[in-house]
Amino acid sequence: MKIKTEDVSGAGLTTVCASFKKSRQAPENRKYTGVSFKRLAEYTGHSLSQESICVFKASDGFSIALTGEEAMDTEQCFIAVSEAGEALTLEAGKPYCMMLMLRDATSQRWCRYLDEVDIRE
Repeated sequence: MKIKTEDVSGAGLTTVCASFKKSRQAPENRKYTGVSFKRLAEYTGHSLSQESICVFKASDGFSIALTGEEAMDTEQCFIAVSEAGEALTLEAGKPYCMMLMLRDATSQRWCRYLDEVDIRE
């Protein structure tokens, strides 16, 4: 499943707060706008189950796997397109999406530069 900013926007944007933490720094609350991954998957016609494995892959080679149960949690797995009202963009101005785990106090299970999600049954 390719992740496109226009699909995220089309799925119905909402704004949430998440605790962002860099190593050796105190966490800070930030506002992100996007959609729950479950809603995005439904919007784009992809089915998920609690038994699914969802591998979130970034354009820089980073990847992280979540269980279907984690990915379907609308209070947890979130795909953001903007932070503090500003679109997430690369230096060249190209927009990108980011996967956040909203209840992850250390920001360790986030995926910046999100490009695609491999949903495995």
